[in-house]
Amino acid sequence: MRQRTAGSGALVGRQEEDAALDALLRAHRLITVTGPAGVGKSVLAERVLARQEARITVRVRWPQGGQGSFQGPASAAVAAAISQDRPERAVAALTPLVGDGGGAGEPVLVLLDDIDPLLARCRRTVSVLLRAFPTLKLLVTARRPLGGGDEHALRLRPLSTRSRDGRLPPATRLFVERARAVRPGLVVGPAALREATAVCEMLDGLPLAIEQAAQQLRTLDLGELLPRLRQSQCWLTHPGAALARHRSLRRTIGTVFSLCERRDKAVWARASVLEGTFSESAAAFLCSGGQVPADAVPGCLDRLVAVGVLERLDDHGGRDGARVVRGAAAGGARMVVGGSGIGSAASDSGTGDSTPGDSMPGDSMTVHTLRAGPVPGRERRAGAAVPGTVPGREASSRTGLADTEPEREPRTIVDPPGAVPGGPRHPGTAPRSHPTCTVPGGPRYLMTRAARDFGREMLACAGESEAALERSFIHGRHVATAASQLWDMGSPQEARALVGAELDNIWALLEQAPALPPHADTLAGIVASLWFWWPAQDAPGPGRRHLLLRALCPPYAPDSWRAPWLAGWLTAVHSPKMAGRLLAQAWGRTVLDAHCADAGRIALVQGLIAWREGDLTGADRHLADAARIIPAHATDGPTPALALAFLALAHAPTTPGHARTLARRSLAQPGILCDPTAGFHARLALALADHHAGRTGRAWRRARRLRDALPAHLTGSDAAALLDALLAALGTGAPVPARPGPCLLPAPAAPGQDAPTGPAAA
Repeated sequence: MRQRTAGSGALVGRQEEDAALDALLRAHRLITVTGPAGVGKSVLAERVLARQEARITVRVRWPQGGQGSFQGPASAAVAAAISQDRPERAVAALTPLVGDGGGAGEPVLVLLDDIDPLLARCRRTVSVLLRAFPTLKLLVTARRPLGGGDEHALRLRPLSTRSRDGRLPPATRLFVERARAVRPGLVVGPAALREATAVCEMLDGLPLAIEQAAQQLRTLDLGELLPRLRQSQCWLTHPGAALARHRSLRRTIGTVFSLCERRDKAVWARASVLEGTFSESAAAFLCSGGQVPADAVPGCLDRLVAVGVLERLDDHGGRDGARVVRGAAAGGARMVVGGSGIGSAASDSGTGDSTPGDSMPGDSMTVHTLRAGPVPGRERRAGAAVPGTVPGREASSRTGLADTEPEREPRTIVDPPGAVPGGPRHPGTAPRSHPTCTVPGGPRYLMTRAARDFGREMLACAGESEAALERSFIHGRHVATAASQLWDMGSPQEARALVGAELDNIWALLEQAPALPPHADTLAGIVASLWFWWPAQDAPGPGRRHLLLRALCPPYAPDSWRAPWLAGWLTAVHSPKMAGRLLAQAWGRTVLDAHCADAGRIALVQGLIAWREGDLTGADRHLADAARIIPAHATDGPTPALALAFLALAHAPTTPGHARTLARRSLAQPGILCDPTAGFHARLALALADHHAGRTGRAWRRARRLRDALPAHLTGSDAAALLDALLAALGTGAPVPARPGPCLLPAPAAPGQDAPTGPAAA
């Protein structure tokens, strides 16, 4: 308890939050600064509190699991009252300072800092204090709001890693300042600034992690730091930190983990196998089982969002904005912070149940969220493998599931592969039906990288990494099957939306595939089912194309190749000769195995390659074979209608009459209404044929209708470019390319990006 003097300079990147908290303290009685661990809640509160005009300031802090840190008898008495859940003792301790409750003059400020271990007890004490002393003001810092009364919660988000107005991003500026404190005279050039920004993005803009990363420059160069962070972040340390738990990022995250409920811990660990975003239904599939029923998973997700382990993304993939929730009284009410649901505060581990008498004065809670946009930048770390061991893990951070649960509970936190979650664990039992095969429409969740690394360590400690990874492969296979079915049913936009939402998780599985041969067949099925995604305008880079080829044509199992036509399609641009040899080799095997669909699609790819190289005779022969061989209702690949449409486009400049016949045959194929890609190309061929036959008016009408009805998934494709050229020719007389480029082939790589080609290179 002591007088405070004005604080010094502003915090890095916190000018808006500084001003907002200052205004809230001047206008309201109860303010809670919330945010994930390490975001800087206590530092901001102390900085703003130093400028407040108050007679007395009382500080109470719980840095470690309920052990108070305070100055003066009043602070000690308030801390003891909260720890013992005796609010009347806190009133007695503050009465000599505040008066009888009706005093005038400057208010007394009470800072309750870092109260997460005793959240529910603190809520009851705060409620009593606000009723007893009308002039008292309270500033609280915690990972979640107290929950009720006339509370104003300011949610702190990590620092932005994006530049505004040409200035250095706040996260990068913090890293550079701390790095120069470690290495005085450090010169940071443009290249180093880019590396520093990449480090901050990898750390999700978390100030504590950024400061710990800057400390590593004592022994590491900046270029060595980023590769190590891609492997894991929990090794970061800062021996000089004031709080013991802030001296290691693993201990910081472990403190959050230790305060979670048992079910929340299990969901945290199991969901950590996912590299990207995931839906609520996917979490229910991946995380349920044992002591966690599927209907309990949504509540666990809400609580993990509240403490900053997960980020809740809205329907458009961005962070939810702030909302104001009215009537959020205690006793089971749900609140929203930054748009994310928070479970009843009574669910806090080890803090007891709330009662209706715990509600605070007033009838509303207001949430103030700054920087609610997409910050920091989310450069995804594709394919970090789930660790099987935890080298160098600190003994003091043993807060894993196996170390914190009662001995009578089973240690297994993930059911074995093939087991029904929560049911009998027999190896031959078929898994339950997967609920994730839906078009994205609800919110999605993203785990922070540090929390994901820690969760994987907990999985490794429990010996469940392999089982969790097995379930993630099953999830990926079901997602791919659902997307393929959407495409075959004529919903390409929904199919691409589903794949786009899960793409980070799929790439992570592809990255891990070389070390996991038992999952090769599952992974090949995933790649083959998503045939429509890889060759389009979102074509992967050379390195990732190599991963696709390895999945489809594993060198260690030449007899188990899947969709060799797709491998040839992906190889064609970089090495047509290699693609030709690959397709020729696969042709004989496909014919012997009587796979008509694959044989026809091999012919289709051979036709596209010939068309691209100017061999119209070869293209005509191969595309005609494809249209004849591919079954009418074949799935998981191009249809005969698409082969006929390509053939019509090839004939349009030279034989427009024959092109019209082929296009009409394509439009007459069974299932054409569920194949918008083939329908668009066939109608484009009709417009081109009319143009080359001198039917300008009809060509113009067809082209205008096509432009107005251009499918979203073909925007920016070769077909759209050809349509634009046709419209230009009809409007201005510009020539149409005599030999249009083949549609849906991947674009050539940029100069200098030589990729491994073909399965032989794999």
